[in-house]
Amino acid sequence: MTERERLIRAIEADPDDDAVRLVYADWCEENGDADRARFIRLQCESTRLCAESGGGESPAEWERLQDEASALQKANVKPWTAGLPRWALKDAWFDRGFLVIMSMTASQFLADGAAVRSHCPLDALWLRLVRGKEEAVFGCEHLAAVRHLYLDDAQITDEGVAILTRNPHLRRVRRLSLNRGFTGEPKDATKLTDAACFTLAAANNLPALAKLSLCGHKKITLSGIRAITESERRAGLTALAVSGMDHGGPGGGGAVPLPRATPDSPARPRSG
Repeated sequence: MTERERLIRAIEADPDDDAVRLVYADWCEENGDADRARFIRLQCESTRLCAESGGGESPAEWERLQDEASALQKANVKPWTAGLPRWALKDAWFDRGFLVIMSMTASQFLADGAAVRSHCPLDALWLRLVRGKEEAVFGCEHLAAVRHLYLDDAQITDEGVAILTRNPHLRRVRRLSLNRGFTGEPKDATKLTDAACFTLAAANNLPALAKLSLCGHKKITLSGIRAITESERRAGLTALAVSGMDHGGPGGGGAVPLPRATPDSPARPRSG
């Protein structure tokens, strides 16, 4: 592992801490890449100013920082992204100095996951077209970096969830989205039943899981939801999003207490 990659792994380990990103900026400056160092510092500072404004009107200083960062990005984007496959740049954007590449197919992840992680931290991942590749995808070491895993429109079934919960690399995942999907294409939909809920309730490879989304599945009933909310293994769950479920079936039609549930669904991953 090169020093550059070691620093990226450090950012990946603590993606919310700008201090680690600024260490990388210092390393860039020491190694002759003053533009990249300046770019990282500018984006970190502009993000800080935006947060301090509380979502209100951005200060003039923020706009100045944004303009300077945009000019540096335009002048340097080719060398900064050299070695990445073309598909990876289609929907990518820079955040606090580093590319965010999160939307990819299973084949792209398996073929180019290492290339992506050599350029940027992989904190969030939205995988598509997983069917037939579940064993390889969920057994891939690159998932060890991911905190937010979106498997909407991923062709996941109950069997796929069972394979996922055997994966030793998901211990950092805090948000897991297994919604039926957003595209409306039946061939791409994730299709789950109560069996997936029972599997997730018993899974011992998701110790950090805090938010789970299971929206759009008519074959998930109150019985499956109750299995999750009553599971000791899911004691850390603070948000459970469900919709479109069958309120009859094994769970019955009455209200079931969901002590850790929330109606709010995790946001759809950005794709552009």
